Amino acid sequence: MKHIIFFPGWSEQSTQFSELFALMRQDGWTIHSLNHSHSRHRDSSFILDDKTIEARKLLEKIPADEHCLVIGHSVGCLQAALIADHPKVDEVLMFSPVGVTPQFNVLSFVVRFLCKQVYDLLRALSGRISAKHYATHSFFGTKHFFTEPSRALRELLIVTRGHSVRIEKPLYIILPRYDPLLNVSLLKRTFLQAKFVYTSGGHDELLYRPAETYEIVRRMR
Repeated sequence: MKHIIFFPGWSEQSTQFSELFALMRQDGWTIHSLNHSHSRHRDSSFILDDKTIEARKLLEKIPADEHCLVIGHSVGCLQAALIADHPKVDEVLMFSPVGVTPQFNVLSFVVRFLCKQVYDLLRALSGRISAKHYATHSFFGTKHFFTEPSRALRELLIVTRGHSVRIEKPLYIILPRYDPLLNVSLLKRTFLQAKFVYTSGGHDELLYRPAETYEIVRRMR
């Protein structure tokens, strides 16, 4: 049996990835998606600790002879990186990784985040992505940023503080060409052993084009 442990990004839920997961299941993968948490945790470490602890408990239940791929999207890549040292993790795949390198200050990140929202809005207005996708993916992240400012600020500080993570497993990183949140040169200097693949579109492209995204995953591994 093949297993995928999936860490969604900020404000994302596993239901948003249903099309992508369906394709993975058709290919024989068992999906374990650990939703990003906005619940009762009040300490600033919840984004790092809560789901990584849950993932490690899950890994203990997976037989040693069964393959395990850990996938993260956006901030979820930080959680993926933090469990990569587990002996049952065979590979790590990152989509648009954020927070996995010491990167930029808070003001810079906020500017980058707003640029991402403008880019997504322009794509929705031009018909490049559907209004439904924009409302359920891009706009939802913006809404969370303004409706839960204290929670958003804590998460923002964790991400922009940066984390020096080391991954010794086979590592694959998918980089959209139009993603203002990414510091590509720093990612390449940090993860010298990684296999990088560029794709079109922006930060949330795997949500908008699941079939093309999964085809990229199949080709690069």
